Amino acid sequence: PKVTSIDEYFVRDQTSLNSVKLSDNVTEIKFAAFFRTSISEINLPESLIEIGGSAFADCHNLNKVVLPGKIEKISDKAFSYTVLESISLPASLKSIGNRAFENCVKLKKVVIEDASEPLEIAVGDPVFFECRIDSIYFGRYFSGNTEAIKGNAYFSHAEFGPKVTSIDEYFVRD
Repeated sequence: PKVTSIDEYFVRDQTSLNSVKLSDNVTEIKFAAFFRTSISEINLPESLIEIGGSAFADCHNLNKVVLPGKIEKISDKAFSYTVLESISLPASLKSIGNRAFENCVKLKKVVIEDASEPLEIAVGDPVFFECRIDSIYFGRYFSGNTEAIKGNAYFSHAEFGPKVTSIDEYFVRD
């Protein structure tokens, strides 16, 4: 049988786990599947469509993630409290949850790839709350939460791609 889903709490709190290789058939990683493990990087399979809430939260060594080109959903707090240094959100991404990258204090560079459709931001808390983003590229506009980048007073560079035609009030706010 081919593994297509990683269950909730799969290896939660296994602090000795520092390396993971996922099957090329995995389409979903469920809630808190790798919560509070010691993995430092993960290559997500191209088949992956959805990352559940807190899936990689509190992985204090996680500094590198490459999101696949088919990913459609990143849920609440999926990568919160990690040490990611950069992240590129692919054009395939349709929605992203509250505080998905909360308190990623080493997150310096964010790229939101160009796409015609808006990126749906969960109404509630900001996606990048309490990060230290230095540079961000907006390749499309957001819908939903108009304070998606709240709590980031560290920007030195922001660039808007050709698909961004308007910016909501309070979009980037402290």
